[in-house]
Amino acid sequence: MKDLDEAYMIEQGYIVKNKDGSPYRIPENWFTDSLLIDFTNQEAKNWWFEKRQYLLDIGVDGFKTDGGEMVYGKELVFADGSTGSDMRNRYPNDYVQSYYEFAQQNKGITFSRSSYKGAQRFPAHWAGDERSTFDAFKQSLMAGINAGYSGVIFWGWDLAGFNGDIPTAELFMRSTAMAAFCPIMQYHAESKGEFNQDRTPWNIAERTGNSQVIDVYRFYATVRMNLLPYIYSQSIISCEEKQPLMRALKMMYEEDALASDIYDQYMFGEELLVAPVIEEGMRERKVYLPDGVWTDFWTHKKYEGASTITYLSEVNQIPVFIKKNAVVLLNLNEKNNLGESVGNTINAYQKACFVITAKSSFEKELVDHLGNKIVVKVVKESETSQVTITGLSNYKLKLIEL
Repeated sequence: MKDLDEAYMIEQGYIVKNKDGSPYRIPENWFTDSLLIDFTNQEAKNWWFEKRQYLLDIGVDGFKTDGGEMVYGKELVFADGSTGSDMRNRYPNDYVQSYYEFAQQNKGITFSRSSYKGAQRFPAHWAGDERSTFDAFKQSLMAGINAGYSGVIFWGWDLAGFNGDIPTAELFMRSTAMAAFCPIMQYHAESKGEFNQDRTPWNIAERTGNSQVIDVYRFYATVRMNLLPYIYSQSIISCEEKQPLMRALKMMYEEDALASDIYDQYMFGEELLVAPVIEEGMRERKVYLPDGVWTDFWTHKKYEGASTITYLSEVNQIPVFIKKNAVVLLNLNEKNNLGESVGNTINAYQKACFVITAKSSFEKELVDHLGNKIVVKVVKESETSQVTITGLSNYKLKLIEL
């Protein structure tokens, strides 16, 4: 069937061509000698996706659109008259957009690596095939922040890297902690050679001899489920306000000269500041807190902002802070502790919990992952605060007076 499809594509002119009209074939690297579909040809697109309609019919609602950067040659010819020079950067977007529009039949998305300006219209994206090193970890963090500057709302990376030697237990645990506070949390790997290169926590634990890896992964995977209502509500705000979910401090604190120099911290949504530990062997790090009062996400200890603090962070920990006048909606179980299992369901709370930091009176509106429209109103008085929550019943409130 492959040969028949190739012959048909060539016969119908559905492919990218060389200047002399012969079929262009990818000359190197990934998919060497393969043809390249011409997405500027509407008839070619129709044929291409008709052959894949069955995927949507059985319920597929998204595609991992890897690659897309295979336009090598300035004089290549496309159906709309574009040349290889024109399409070198545009082709990834044509590729992703075509799949995104196809997936939209099921209200689905694409998950893409290569892109160009305007790619933020087609969520979501990941950083590519990083190696499993602390240096690559640092570069991935900066890539995520820069992707936000470029308008990408939903970004992730293969935590602890994708290829090469497996990550150390320390790298895997540090990366897992950060990934729990990213728009997308995932691990992924290719497996080549004599040893299993799988990046599952159980394989990392077995290969490194460190069973703590499984406990740490379990904890942060559960924290991720605890955070689901917050992540969803902040995703809506990001889409409405066209702001990345993972954003540089400078984007929220424009007048703060020190914030512009911070490359290893970010805001996760509007309310949480995240400062991953990205240096091997480090058990503490400097954290810059912009102006205001900041509350430790884990301990609820308060810190005055416009300052740099030294934060102790063991290998299973990550510094996270809540800004003042914030509302963080969580799904917890009856123990009301972060990292306690709430299962994998996304259509109900075990116990909704509002964590509210109150410095002054304020009001916030949010929509949770169940579609509830919630209004939180805080009236700050001299010694106490009055909190009114409408739109959701059967919740627990943790009010932190600042």
